[in-house]
Amino acid sequence: EDRWGGSPENRRRFHLEVVRRVRQAIGTDFPLMIKYGVKDASDRGLSLEEGIETVRQMVTAGLDAIEVSTGIGDVIPAVCKGDEVTPYRDFAAAVGRAVDVPVIAVAGVRRLATAEDIVSSGDADMVALSRPLIREPGLVARWGNGETSPATCISCNRCGTDASRGDSLECGEDRRLRERTNR
Repeated sequence: EDRWGGSPENRRRFHLEVVRRVRQAIGTDFPLMIKYGVKDASDRGLSLEEGIETVRQMVTAGLDAIEVSTGIGDVIPAVCKGDEVTPYRDFAAAVGRAVDVPVIAVAGVRRLATAEDIVSSGDADMVALSRPLIREPGLVARWGNGETSPATCISCNRCGTDASRGDSLECGEDRRLRERTNR
């Protein structure tokens, strides 16, 4: 019920103020991008229409590109089972039709052909990879060298680090296999 909640204008205020202030701090010759959940999984949360309007206003405020994700709600179960689904592809396409900045699709891409199809279809201008690169940091180079088998990531969603031990970010499946071998 304060100036940060309630109406759509209030709910998007934080994002707009951040974009404006960051743009002011970095100037106009440095790209400003955001990963933004354009729709919540809950019916009571952010609708796609409201999310797209927020993106439009962020672009007006100085945003140069957007990585389209979802907000609060359930994790897409098929992605976490390792199935190749691209759950936010349709959201990325809808955002792309609404703004004139590059749109980046994320989640579920495990095959080069899928990434190429997302871009060639116009559903997004780029594709972001995260978990596959944690498991296989050389994935893009491998694909670029003509070895186009799918990413080895199984989307177990156990990527992580134990910063208290000084560990680096690593694949949870690789850690599990290593610990099993070391027993």
